[in-house]
Amino acid sequence: MLAGLTLLAGAGVLTGPEVLRIAGGLVLAFVLPGVALTAALFRNRIALTPVERIMLVPALSLATLVLGGLLAWVAGLPLERGTWLGVSGVITMLALATMLIWPVAAPVKSRGPSKLPTPTDATLILPVFQAREAAAAGWWRRLLPARPQHTVLPLVLAVAMLGGASWYSVRTSVDTHDVTVTELSAAPPSPANPLGERSVAVSASGLAAGAGAYALVVTSPVGTESSRQELTAGSDGRWSGNVTVPGGERTTIGLYRAGDSLPYRTVIVAAG
Repeated sequence: MLAGLTLLAGAGVLTGPEVLRIAGGLVLAFVLPGVALTAALFRNRIALTPVERIMLVPALSLATLVLGGLLAWVAGLPLERGTWLGVSGVITMLALATMLIWPVAAPVKSRGPSKLPTPTDATLILPVFQAREAAAAGWWRRLLPARPQHTVLPLVLAVAMLGGASWYSVRTSVDTHDVTVTELSAAPPSPANPLGERSVAVSASGLAAGAGAYALVVTSPVGTESSRQELTAGSDGRWSGNVTVPGGERTTIGLYRAGDSLPYRTVIVAAG
């Protein structure tokens, strides 16, 4: 049944309408992996109370997403719908496969002592009465988890993994934000002179230091190189200067890195 639900949810995410995509995604993210892992890891069904099962299902599902997402990112996979679907579906199916390979029969719950009437002793003892007496005497105990390691510990681990993943995401975002970006810009060209040429003020930033690391090339619409000059950035990684372009044709100004055959940055100046 779990395998069938997994396949149906996956089909809904991939091909269904928006309502089915959302419903299938929520089930795959928060329910199915946790149910399959709980059944595979805790074979003794009576060892877990209903409260423990309710706590384990979302905790193990979230742990699956966090760990699976980190492994997918390390493997270079894009963190998109198909990847998340694969992580949830594969983990669910693997957990179900372990139950087929390594089956364990569920133990029968003991009903406790019982006694039927005899000619010498007419006392009748039924387990149901004993269960009710125990429930009435210790009702407050049922509000607390009988085995914290089955409820609190998985939830703490899931929160810790989510916190670690969040910290790593924020740290990566900060490191990426600090990366220097090379920019090339041009001001509106001046009016054409008597020779039909216009002057354009060009500036670049984020350049690496060193003479001859970059070249500024002016190219005509047919790909003919009109002019080329090497750039030497200042200590702040900036450069500015003027280039001359034809007034009657569309011109491309390209920034080339040393040894590159294609422009690293381009600016197009429209015909005057």
